Amino acid sequence: MRFFAKATVVTALFTPFGLAAQSWTEWDGNPKTFTVNTLKPHATSMPYSTIEEGIKANRKSSEWYQTLSGTWKFFHVDKPSQRNDNFFKVGYDVSGWDDIKVPSSWQLLGYDHPIYSNVIYPWSASDYISAPAAPKNFNPVGHYKRTFKVPANWDGKRIRLHFEGVESAYYVWVNGKFVGYSENSFTDHEFDVTDKLNLSGDNEIAVQVFRWCDGSWLEDQDFIRLAGIMRDVYIYATPKTHIQDFQIDATLASNYKDGILNTTVWVDNFDKTTESALTVELGLYDKSGKEIFTPQSKSISSIEPGKEASVSFQIPVDAPRLWSAESPNLYSAVISLKDANGKTVQVESAKIGFRKVELKKDSKGITRFYVNNSPIILRGVNRHEIDPDNGRVLSTELIFNDVALMKKFNINALRTSHYPNDPRIYDICDSLGIYVLDECNVESHGANDKLPKSDDNWRPACLERMSSMIQRDKNHPCVIIWSLGNEAGWGNVFASMREYAHQADNTRPVHYEGDNNNADVQSCMYCDPWGVSTYNNNNKPFMLCEYEHAMGNSVGEIQKYVDAFYSNPRTLGGFIWDFIDQGLRRGDSEYFNYGGLWGDRPNDDNFCANGIVFPDRSLQPEIWEVKHAYQNILVKEKDAASGKFTIESRFDFTNINDIAEGFWSLKEDGIEIASGAIDASSTNVNPRSTKEFTLDYKKPKYVKAGSSYQLDFDFRLKNSQHWANAGHSIAHDQIRLNLGEGYSPKINIASLPKQTTTESDGTLKVTGSDFSVEINTKNGMITNYSSDGIQLIKNGPEPNFWRATTDNDKGNNMGNRCSEWRYAGSKRKVNSSNVTKVSDQETRVDFKISFPEAGSSAMNMSYTIYGSGDIIVEYTLSPDGSLDEIPNIGTLITVPGGFERLTYLGRGPHENYFGRNASAFEGLYNTLVDSTTIKYMEISETGQRTNVRWAALTNSVGVGLMVVGSPYMEMNAQHHTPEDLEKTVYPWDLGNNKDITLRVDLQQQGLGGVNSWGAKPQGDQMMMPKKDYSHKFRICPLKGKVENLSEIAKLGFKNLSTSDKVVDYPEINFEKPEQKPYDGVIAIPGVLETENYDEGGAGLAFQDDDAANHGGVYRNDDVDITEVDGGGYAIGWTSKGEWLEYTVDVARTETYELELRVASGLEGSGFSLFIDGKAVTDKIEVPQGKDWETYQTISASTSEISKGKHILKLLIEGSYVNIDWIRFKSTTHTDVISISDDNVIPNGEYQLYDIAGRLLKTIEITDGHIPSEIDGVSNKGVYLLKSEETAETYKVNAK
Repeated sequence: MRFFAKATVVTALFTPFGLAAQSWTEWDGNPKTFTVNTLKPHATSMPYSTIEEGIKANRKSSEWYQTLSGTWKFFHVDKPSQRNDNFFKVGYDVSGWDDIKVPSSWQLLGYDHPIYSNVIYPWSASDYISAPAAPKNFNPVGHYKRTFKVPANWDGKRIRLHFEGVESAYYVWVNGKFVGYSENSFTDHEFDVTDKLNLSGDNEIAVQVFRWCDGSWLEDQDFIRLAGIMRDVYIYATPKTHIQDFQIDATLASNYKDGILNTTVWVDNFDKTTESALTVELGLYDKSGKEIFTPQSKSISSIEPGKEASVSFQIPVDAPRLWSAESPNLYSAVISLKDANGKTVQVESAKIGFRKVELKKDSKGITRFYVNNSPIILRGVNRHEIDPDNGRVLSTELIFNDVALMKKFNINALRTSHYPNDPRIYDICDSLGIYVLDECNVESHGANDKLPKSDDNWRPACLERMSSMIQRDKNHPCVIIWSLGNEAGWGNVFASMREYAHQADNTRPVHYEGDNNNADVQSCMYCDPWGVSTYNNNNKPFMLCEYEHAMGNSVGEIQKYVDAFYSNPRTLGGFIWDFIDQGLRRGDSEYFNYGGLWGDRPNDDNFCANGIVFPDRSLQPEIWEVKHAYQNILVKEKDAASGKFTIESRFDFTNINDIAEGFWSLKEDGIEIASGAIDASSTNVNPRSTKEFTLDYKKPKYVKAGSSYQLDFDFRLKNSQHWANAGHSIAHDQIRLNLGEGYSPKINIASLPKQTTTESDGTLKVTGSDFSVEINTKNGMITNYSSDGIQLIKNGPEPNFWRATTDNDKGNNMGNRCSEWRYAGSKRKVNSSNVTKVSDQETRVDFKISFPEAGSSAMNMSYTIYGSGDIIVEYTLSPDGSLDEIPNIGTLITVPGGFERLTYLGRGPHENYFGRNASAFEGLYNTLVDSTTIKYMEISETGQRTNVRWAALTNSVGVGLMVVGSPYMEMNAQHHTPEDLEKTVYPWDLGNNKDITLRVDLQQQGLGGVNSWGAKPQGDQMMMPKKDYSHKFRICPLKGKVENLSEIAKLGFKNLSTSDKVVDYPEINFEKPEQKPYDGVIAIPGVLETENYDEGGAGLAFQDDDAANHGGVYRNDDVDITEVDGGGYAIGWTSKGEWLEYTVDVARTETYELELRVASGLEGSGFSLFIDGKAVTDKIEVPQGKDWETYQTISASTSEISKGKHILKLLIEGSYVNIDWIRFKSTTHTDVISISDDNVIPNGEYQLYDIAGRLLKTIEITDGHIPSEIDGVSNKGVYLLKSEETAETYKVNAK
């Protein structure tokens, strides 16, 4: 039989519990004084009145709970010498104080400022002190006060005041009487306030919070430093003799099938008389509330006043449903305390799970980490508690979403770095299934060479921190490891902490990376994958408490780590650093501030931005790589041509069929051509097993030469879970197939149209029937590439060997080590050029280039231009072998803005890099250029795509250009050059260039991730300058939309391997766009609604410099349209050079007066009007107004416009302007004829407008009279009727 006993080995060290009065100096220089009058720590629970309430375990719904969170009065000072030492007195007037929300971090509400520091203590800029002194020059103190009432039915109870978390130290008074003091920011503390309360009226509570105290020397975590009452505050009531605490170990019998419910309950007597004949009853209930066994009872004969008694249970449970992260089955353990008359006086409960954690040797003599007799791998993350808008205060919804996000991305473990978390997350991890390494709030990083070491002055505080965590969290099945803290050095203080942990709870092992001699598992921070795979101690399992430093654009080696976890049975996995970028919202923007941006000194800049999600939990691309690396189902090829594959289950307890359904999809050039379900017999795979299966994936009858084929496997939840709906993908793999498709046939160059070449003053011009290419033979660049008169390339391809440095690159000093490569391409020297007229259809230009910035590095580069307009770019780089690695090998091409639609066949949809692309599957993807830029918290390299066969940049009608690999390339398209990204620090400063920078690369080096302070990418992910690098790709024009762009990409030019078959160049049927009116021809005189520009798309009916309709309304194309208050639409977000065209019908040859409804918040706004390409106005200046929502009507006039149909162009010539409508008024005719109800007007079709010129509807006049009622028109006022036939407009007064 196993019973629990309260750990007593360090009881004498907790004597501060007994102190009765404050000395006002507890916060400063007294490390042994860390609590005054706090009660014993206990499990998270709440008294209930009934068993039914206990089963539900909704703590806040108990009648014995009352929150004190809410609005308090608040007074803030900058240092302790300024604090108010009278405010706690009854009646002290705080009406002039601010209101503050509790819980909150007061820095988020405008009091002092956040500080981000990793190692250096945050007060070091203002206070030069040594431990254990607390800072005094700058150490803000917050004064909190509020009133509350005690529920009437609490009379006769003992009432406790409970704080779940206060950062960092606080004094408490109730009704002017001192209650107590506590340090230790991240665990609960409570006080008995029964004798200080007024049960029949108002009560005053006062709390004085110090930002820092002597205990802060133990809270030097790598996080944003905040302060305040940051978790729930409440009071609750218990009987005078009550259940003080209980400890439950729902373990397993030796058969690992049956359960044993070991439970110890402690009952305290706070009454003045002895309690006799008490009964403690224990029941167990499943999730439906069904009783598992008849509740069992234990008797307590008597408890003297001020004493404690305990009872223990050991109850066998037949075959309970076991708890694990895969199957988080929970039961309700309900404990009842009954008096001598059998009356239930208190109910407590906990959600518990049957599971057993062990370190034991396997059959090969290797000590492994077991849960429920299965060795497990922790695929975890570290996580700081942070909300970008509320600091340390997290809503239940946010906590739940964090854990659900972990589950969705195959994360099975959480390290609570580096302190016990909010109690609610343990409930959620219990429920959803996450293994938790619970970490003690001990970190002295900046002084860990001095404390706590083996110092008895710090030993009690460290033990209290360990005790308060274990006693609070001991009943949670999710907690499988205790951690003594983080980066706090070594010494025998940790031996004491470990001893305490083993005595208080010997069911879980102890972790501490800082002193592995005082830990049960071996731990390492930032060991590389090789170190994981070669660990060979058979007596102590190995884990990475932190690995794959996810700072900025990182996580480049996650698959190597996971492979090492599974290849070495001595390892139990690790925790990525970390889950969430730490950042606080920058004003009301979409961006986040970090160290230094609050004026904080010292600071560690953006070293807090290490997450795989942003502070607002939006996803970063690397989280997809984590999901793939952490998935539990793997499919691999055995003989794909024969349909033979293997499926591996990395589940520890679950048959694949019990959780998932498998599906397959066959893709040809990224397009699905067949799909189906995987037979359940194939997915009937037991935990930790591999099975071979055969799949008839319906190969196409005819494969296409030059095509690519991929077979995708996807596994989806069979049933909905708390964290995801049925159908959610939990695993995905892709296998590239060879179906005997062979190579594309070779293009017969003689079948191409002829071209002409001219050379003049260093420029070579090659002209075909529908294209022209101009090449500067002095710098080796194409300076103009046009098709059908539309410019597709402005400059390039320019050799480029640089990427914007990532945080990992900065850490390994790549910017300096490899600086020779940064400007090597732009400062190249063309040593020679040679033009060869190969034939009437083919011209070749060869360049020999040197790179003075990069030593003796040189390149041979050539362009081959064909009569079809296709260009083959080839180069060979011969780098100087004495230099450091080459960050990037590729070229930069400048494409005019407007070709904003990016379509590509390659890995996606998210950005991916060599070494971080396993989760990016080959497919056909469509996106916008702007969407490829990921704005990390500090700007860095972004947007890359790997294994790209071809990519196309087009406008809305399919006009643009394509680049084709050989057969593969890497690609990147943004409105930023690598140099733009390099020179920009803050995302809010990253402006868009009008042009697009298209990068066509052979390869960019990997991202790395072992750490961010020196480690380079793994060797196979780097391009060392010890060999030549060659690449070729093809550029071709796109003249409109086609059914399948891959057919153009597969044409057998010399960038591709081709078959012996030779074919003529095919006729490509591009869909030619046609310009036509959008909503009928616009009549002049009349009103032109600007949103009704012609159809036909970009380059024909409009030019818009980005591909997003920023307003997202009215029309679904590139033009930015915004709604106007009061109804209607306007064009907006305009920029200089953009234009729109309208088909108009002018009734009379004359000049016209203009009324224009416009809005602009800037000076210099304006636009001009053209008819058939001829200007008919000067620039129409738009006055600066209040903003872009406040419209004004301005006037202008046109030159003479001839009668008939024309194309009117509206050209933007200044700053942003919104244009609602333009009214054309005749200067020779009366445009508006006022009529009464009796007037007769010509029959015909009329357009009905409101007085603002908005078209309401079209009506038919058949009897010469206006209808007395018109559907949809109900408001009184003036309306306009306009005849399309007569061009007359009639004013009608609706009564």
